[in-house]
Amino acid sequence: MRRRIDFEEVRKRGRRSHPAPWLILNQWIRIDGQRRYGFVIPKKVGSAVLRNRIRRILRESLKRTFSKEGIPSQDVVFVVKPGFIDRLKKLNGSDVQKILEKIFERR
Repeated sequence: MRRRIDFEEVRKRGRRSHPAPWLILNQWIRIDGQRRYGFVIPKKVGSAVLRNRIRRILRESLKRTFSKEGIPSQDVVFVVKPGFIDRLKKLNGSDVQKILEKIFERR
């Protein structure tokens, strides 16, 4: 997702959860079969280099998670909180993927 209106629609209509201390998740189930995701990473999280690194980690983990069967079509917006900086040193892509798998298992 890239347009502001798409992000706002998911925020208004979707379900909000806090699966990790550094993450707010908005999900909206779709019926058209598409899976879309977007990231909101405020400047408080860090420099542009750090924010892009976080996007790459999340995007790679999402690709691995979404490649599995049984995950419904949905729009997902990830809102990363500033606490992710501290966790970034401890987490790697597979740890983030495990968190995402837990999130999508519940649905």
